[in-house]
Amino acid sequence: MERPDVSSTLSGLKDFQRSTVDYAFNRLWGEHDPVQRFLVADETGLGKTMVARGVVARTVDHLWKKKDRIDVVYICTNAQIAAQNLARLNSVGAHQVRHADRLTLLPSVTGPLSRNKVNFIALTTGTSFTQGDRLGRGDERLLILHMLVQGGVPEAAENHSWREMFRGEMRRDNFDREFDTFSVQELDRGTCDTFIQECRVRRGPDGRGLLDEVTECAAEFEALDGMVP
Repeated sequence: MERPDVSSTLSGLKDFQRSTVDYAFNRLWGEHDPVQRFLVADETGLGKTMVARGVVARTVDHLWKKKDRIDVVYICTNAQIAAQNLARLNSVGAHQVRHADRLTLLPSVTGPLSRNKVNFIALTTGTSFTQGDRLGRGDERLLILHMLVQGGVPEAAENHSWREMFRGEMRRDNFDREFDTFSVQELDRGTCDTFIQECRVRRGPDGRGLLDEVTECAAEFEALDGMVP
């Protein structure tokens, strides 16, 4: 990937937008009293997205020789707006991470990030950060089960009871088919290893290792048939 031409991005901005970009960039990356965050609070229609585009372009240019990899994380209110704005924000030719609108699915797409100089990751607040008390989605449970396998728990794939525990409300044949056809090539192995390590050291509800408790829980599903109450 060639170094993006930041001047072409900045030349498309209005004067007040360019001034905002320069000021925000200097507060974030300047040597004098740099800050960790910066808020642009303009009225609707004054081009906050274009300002963000300029700040991203200047930041990528600033970090180009200093970092082997640059990740831009874009948080938006919903996936539709994110899709509309990504092309406007991504003036640096960054690799856009697919299916990253759900935070829990990131390990399935972050594996290839190390192959790219610049990555653009979009997250939405409604699907990425809102927690509930349900079982989650089937693809999330499939991912966790495969992360357990890749992280050094082979019995999660070999023992039928593990699939019974993780399939939730999915039909058994559907879950088995999805599990067997799941592509693990792009799994982030580093994340899998970290995940397993955290499961080993964190304490579960009974005060023992979380992974030990999950393993015992899976064993109880061996004799169960049908839906679990």
